[in-house]
Formats: sequence, C-alpha cells, structure tokens
Amino acid sequence: MFLAIDMWGIEGEYADGNWHVLLHRFAVDWSQKHPEQATATLWSSVQPCSIFTNGSSCYIAGSAHLPDAFFQQLEVFLRAAFGDCARIGGEIQVNVDEWRVYLHFESGGIWEKYNGYEWRALEL
Repeated sequence: MFLAIDMWGIEGEYADGNWHVLLHRFAVDWSQKHPEQATATLWSSVQPCSIFTNGSSCYIAGSAHLPDAFFQQLEVFLRAAFGDCARIGGEIQVNVDEWRVYLHFESGGIWEKYNGYEWRALEL
C-alpha cells in the first residue's frame, strides 16, 4: 500500500511543500496513540503519476511494520486539510535507489534524517 500526494495540486496554506508539516503532525500523533508501534520506516519517492493530472507526485510507503490503518488514517487526515490531493494506491514499482527515508519510528520516537546521513528526533 502507498499514499500518493499530488504536491503540485495542493493550494493554499499547504502548497509549496508546506504539506510536509501535516505528515509530521500525523506521525507524532500516531506515535503517541500507538506506543506499541514496532520499529518501522516511512519512505518517499517523487515519481510520474497517473493518479493525478499534474505530472509527478510524492509517493509515501512504509516498511512492513506500518499497518494499513496508518495509511488509511493519514489519507483521511490529509484530505481534510487539502482536499483530493492525497490518495491511497495498491502497489507501485520504483527502483530501490529512488526511495529516500522520510521518517523512522523507533522506541516510541520519530526520527528524521537532517543532513543526508545523521538522525535527529522529529520536532514540530
């Protein structure tokens, strides 16, 4: 399962990449509500997309320990903020080199890469 975000279709307050704060907020909220969340990684990749009409989209996918409910609830959360610019899909084939780590869940915390190779706790 993946979530596609029509990053070029988002208008208003969350346009121009400002939608990332929503993903961060959701991840923090998820972590607080699910302290039993196993170690997991959220990945992202910008790819051509046939789901939306704006060309490329940001695909978000997770490792096996992120349940489908994570993506289902994230889709609802994002659509409430910026409309139909987020949609769940089934499978996508992307070269492994085209994915990047987006967030990492471990030991009740959320981590982000901040300079390409070091990790820090996600802060809102």
